[in-house]
Amino acid sequence: MTEFVKHDDLQGASRFVAAISAWMVRPGRGPLPNPSEPTATVTFVRFEGGVYALTAKHVPEELDLVLAKSGQLGGSYFCPAHQGAMVSGPFIVPPPLFPHRQPDVALRRVSETTLKLLGKEAFEILPTAEMPWPITHGMAFGFPTIDKKAITDAGGERLSMPSVEAVAECVSTSNDSDQILYHSALPTPLERGSLSGLSGGAVFWSTDTHYGLAGIVKEALDVNPKEGEDSFYDMPKVNFICQRVDYSSMARWVEFYETNWQLERDKLNQKVCEKNALEVQEQRDGLPVFDGDM
Repeated sequence: MTEFVKHDDLQGASRFVAAISAWMVRPGRGPLPNPSEPTATVTFVRFEGGVYALTAKHVPEELDLVLAKSGQLGGSYFCPAHQGAMVSGPFIVPPPLFPHRQPDVALRRVSETTLKLLGKEAFEILPTAEMPWPITHGMAFGFPTIDKKAITDAGGERLSMPSVEAVAECVSTSNDSDQILYHSALPTPLERGSLSGLSGGAVFWSTDTHYGLAGIVKEALDVNPKEGEDSFYDMPKVNFICQRVDYSSMARWVEFYETNWQLERDKLNQKVCEKNALEVQEQRDGLPVFDGDM
């Protein structure tokens, strides 16, 4: 099995990522998600003085579906790390840059207070940090859904959600692509062979002397092929696809974000007002009618 170089500064790189779930008040748990609930990953980056949470485009979409099934409006999310912090939507999806497709990324500006509550750091994206090409491998950091479990101690029930580091060889052939494919075979199956939930996690490149952010995970496949299901691989493999993130792309995305976030936030606020008005009307419609003879 190939040994890949890992820069010393990438030890503990899970400090740049956090799990994210739908914000709901759960009986006896508050906003803490149940182990069986879907979760994903966000990556924190610092760009031109601002801190942004990046994730894959489908992540807030899928979490909004969880909220909808509970009768709630989309746009409210929770990171259950350290003290925990709410992340209010919307996440903004930037437009494509021709000839590329729409980037599989969504971003939301967050505060320094949010980072402190989560015990996390933001990886700074600098104009001088260029990824060398070709790169040999990538290291993805995030929080697989399958690894969540409940732990009960003297303080009550807690949620254990360890991070993972998935390392694989870069098999893309072009530096012009906005995506990078990573793929490596494993000698034996893994006991817990799913990387679902890693979407939105940070992917780093590394040499002996330098390292940097290659992008975020847009898709991570199961490590072990599933019995009885058609698959393009028949042996254990680490497979993930990275949406590239660099200084120029962040500059475009942040400009679009700053122009459009308040507009999208106003749309969410309008939906909240309409929902509240409907609930008030339903309560009024349910009141008994008095005929004046009592």
